Amino acid sequence: MLGDGFEIRSGGNHVIILPDQKKSGKHPNDSYLITGEVRDAQSGKLISSVTVLELNGKQVASSDGQGKFNIPLQGDPEFTRLLISKKNYRDTVITVSPAGGIHSVRLRALPQIEELEPLDASIPVEMENNGLFRTVVTEEQQLLSYNLPLYEQRLFQFSFLPVLGTNRNFSGLIENRISLNLLGGYSMGLRGFELGGLFNITRQDVRGAQIGGFMNITGAELYGLQFAGFMNNNMGAIHGMQAAGFYNLSLDSLNGVQMAGFFNMARNRVRGLQTAGFLNISGKELKGTQLAGFINISGRDATGAQIAGFMNQATGDMKGIQASGFLNLSTGSMKGAQISGGINVTVDTTYTVQIANLANFAGHIYGAQIGLLNIAGKVTGSQIGLINYCDTVTGLPLGLISIVKTGVHQLEISSSDASSLIVALKTGTPRLYNVLSAGMFDVQNPSLASFGYGVGAMTKQRRKIGFGAELVVSAVFNESFKAGIVPDFWGRLSPSVSYRPVKWLSIFAGPVAHAYLIDVSNQSGPHPENYIRDTYSFNAGSGSGSAWIGWQAGIRLF
Repeated sequence: MLGDGFEIRSGGNHVIILPDQKKSGKHPNDSYLITGEVRDAQSGKLISSVTVLELNGKQVASSDGQGKFNIPLQGDPEFTRLLISKKNYRDTVITVSPAGGIHSVRLRALPQIEELEPLDASIPVEMENNGLFRTVVTEEQQLLSYNLPLYEQRLFQFSFLPVLGTNRNFSGLIENRISLNLLGGYSMGLRGFELGGLFNITRQDVRGAQIGGFMNITGAELYGLQFAGFMNNNMGAIHGMQAAGFYNLSLDSLNGVQMAGFFNMARNRVRGLQTAGFLNISGKELKGTQLAGFINISGRDATGAQIAGFMNQATGDMKGIQASGFLNLSTGSMKGAQISGGINVTVDTTYTVQIANLANFAGHIYGAQIGLLNIAGKVTGSQIGLINYCDTVTGLPLGLISIVKTGVHQLEISSSDASSLIVALKTGTPRLYNVLSAGMFDVQNPSLASFGYGVGAMTKQRRKIGFGAELVVSAVFNESFKAGIVPDFWGRLSPSVSYRPVKWLSIFAGPVAHAYLIDVSNQSGPHPENYIRDTYSFNAGSGSGSAWIGWQAGIRLF
């Protein structure tokens, strides 16, 4: 439309039309100096840190603290064009001429078009505060990134350091296809492949593969792969894979894989895999897998798997599996399995199973708790452990001691044909409760005592009458018992009928099937011979035994 006498340049949102010097027949002149100053159009105040760009040769300068600038140029002797640009001001292109002895130009920058909507910084604040960035990226390079809206795409660049390379000070305005940095480099973006001996710094997106011997720093999003000997630091989201010898960091979200020797962190959600030798952190929700030698943390809900050598934490609901050497924690509900060498904790509700070597804790569990200590509110299922505690349980609490707040709590005092006094404590549920007992065969001669454990069950009382049965095995000790001597064992199976005249008292009685075993090592020791009947005698391993039918009666409190 314009014909062939013009040259079209574009960058960012700008299209710049220049005369084509080759076709105009004009030749470059010797070098000359353009000197000028920049003032605010309204206040007239001098403005510092303004970028002045010569559009033909791409020479660049910045105004000093007094608003002055000097830019050495080579070009057409009649005129040259300068782009004046500063953040929050409208970009301005002016034409200046060195002819006629004019070597200074007085420029005025216009106010920003949208004064109520300040422009976002082109360099993220987190990147500005990075120590490496402040050290290796010059102030002039930073000013260009802030002030100029232009950018270019180049096939190849090589640099020794960010300021020493084929892209010169304009490296922060250029997106590269192939980038090789002997020590380190700085660019606006990457769309291809980049290799840095020590570091790569990209202020916007990385699309492709980036490899840094020490670290990679990205100001926006990653689409592809990042590998670093020490760390990868991303201010934006990750769509792909990060691998580092020490740590990977995303100040946004992860959609892919993070692998690090020490820790991985995504400040927002994680959808994918985090694997680290020490720590994985998802600032918000987790949908995927966290594998760590020490700790996994999800800041909100987690769906998938957390597997750690020490601890897993889901600050919210967990759907999946938590497996750790010591502690699993879900501050919300748990739908899946918690497996720990130490402790499992679900603050809200657990669906399915908790398995721990030490303890399980849950607000409400639908399923089972298996561990030495199990504590829950309501249990819709079972508890299996050494000690169990809950408010209510619909299944069976299986353990040495099971305490159900709404279940059985009884103190029993009884006498039988074999023992003049037996005291027993019963805890659990009517369908299955534990019995801890202690007794003396002769109250007046307490040299023989029994200590036993058993289980029992009882029916619901109707018209104040109930039925039950217990199986208790007791060890019998005497005052002359010595080390290396096996105590006697006394087992009894006792069905009973009970009558409850008042709410806190029951009277019971019933037959008892006794079995009394004496080990060969204790054949000569004292035994409750006055109470043992020899109705049926038998051999029991290395000892002898007796069995008979007797009776038992007593009272139950509470």
